[in-house]
Amino acid sequence: MKTFIFAYDRFETMTTSEYFKEIEHTVLCYTNEDKTKFENGGKCFGEIVATQKPYGLTQNRNFALDQMKIGEWALFMVDDLISITVLEDYWKMDKQKLGVDFDNCKEFRAKLKHHLSAKGFMDIVGDSIKEAEANNHNLIGFSLTGNPMFRNNKYSYKGLADGRCWVVRKTHLKFDLNSGMMEDYCFNALNHKYFGGKTVNNWCLFDCKRYGKGGYGTLEERMKGKIKEAKYLTETYPEYLEIAEKKGQPFGSHLRLKSFKQADTNQISLF
Repeated sequence: MKTFIFAYDRFETMTTSEYFKEIEHTVLCYTNEDKTKFENGGKCFGEIVATQKPYGLTQNRNFALDQMKIGEWALFMVDDLISITVLEDYWKMDKQKLGVDFDNCKEFRAKLKHHLSAKGFMDIVGDSIKEAEANNHNLIGFSLTGNPMFRNNKYSYKGLADGRCWVVRKTHLKFDLNSGMMEDYCFNALNHKYFGGKTVNNWCLFDCKRYGKGGYGTLEERMKGKIKEAKYLTETYPEYLEIAEKKGQPFGSHLRLKSFKQADTNQISLF
């Protein structure tokens, strides 16, 4: 399986490549100058490729898709990984639900903090691909939160597959180049439209720094662009995305997925 890490600006602070140094992977940056800085930064443990694309995450996401064959799965990750954790008894569970309630929530919070190596995570990826293929899905995400109350079901199919870490099967879909800051919502919407949803493994959490120094900027630095992009996305994909309120953020800067419609299988074949 191809593994791509999307890197920008964190020349000396990137963490994901080191975490995955035992797994063959490719670090995608933009220019030859960037490539040299990443080489000198000492935090890259895979092949570094300068795509020569204009700056923008969707540009390099599409570059990665262009390296794949139709029907092939690949792992897409951001560059600021903190840790990967999973349900302690993941491989022992013979049920799809944990039975989380207010009384045992604290117990499950601890059980869901079992740390995974990169190799252990690849086993979880393989398990998740089986579930996605059984549902004819082509996008896999992982938990959005450490809160056990939202992680009762092993798999869910309607919530957001967060773009911090995806497993993507190549189809006809490409990333909308107008969605550089909220491309995960856009790509979720496209997968809803054509394939009826995607698969999210709630028992595994890929935790990142998010909006820290470096990368594509802090949340404050990106806010104006997020508001503009959210407007574009809700106007372009009104059946699948809508503006939502989020505490501490200006209205119009946050999206949520609507309850999706059944995929229009007459529009296009899977591969």
